[in-house]
Amino acid sequence: MRRVAFVALLMAVALSALRADVAQPPPPPQAAIPSILQNYKPVDTARLKSPADGDWLMVRRTYSGWGYSPLEQITPANVARLQPVWSFSTGVTNGHEASPIVNNGVMFVATPGNQVIAIDAKTGVLLWRYRRPLPEDVILLHGTSRGVAPASRFRTTAWPKLIWNGRGGSDWAPAATSLCAPF
Repeated sequence: MRRVAFVALLMAVALSALRADVAQPPPPPQAAIPSILQNYKPVDTARLKSPADGDWLMVRRTYSGWGYSPLEQITPANVARLQPVWSFSTGVTNGHEASPIVNNGVMFVATPGNQVIAIDAKTGVLLWRYRRPLPEDVILLHGTSRGVAPASRFRTTAWPKLIWNGRGGSDWAPAATSLCAPF
């Protein structure tokens, strides 16, 4: 019996040595960062106070809360000729109540079910999607998201990164100054 165990051990060592000599396939290459994300500008206080015409950095766009866009491409003379350019399905069929946020051509959409999606606002191409599972002990009566807000002191890129792991109460205070979760 000892001899069989010894032979089995020798065969295992020999096989593992052979496997070490076989070239392992290289890891898959990382996806290239889209150019729109390479040039992403973080949001700071000055930009929140006076956003670029094409940016919508908060609910209702500015602190005045008017919800007015200064863009001039759409006029009373051409509004009847507007056509959809792209559409996007979030995969969620209920309760989209959060306002999209647009920064440098990247549209951030928060959906029910703990999901944030980044979309190229010009083309409708998905840039990334983040879904956060709910803790097992949570009883969720209403899964609607109230949205996201840019948080420059935490974000330097448009790639998803969890920066706030709050569950309500006062644990959000260091990370946010609104009722929206920072992204």
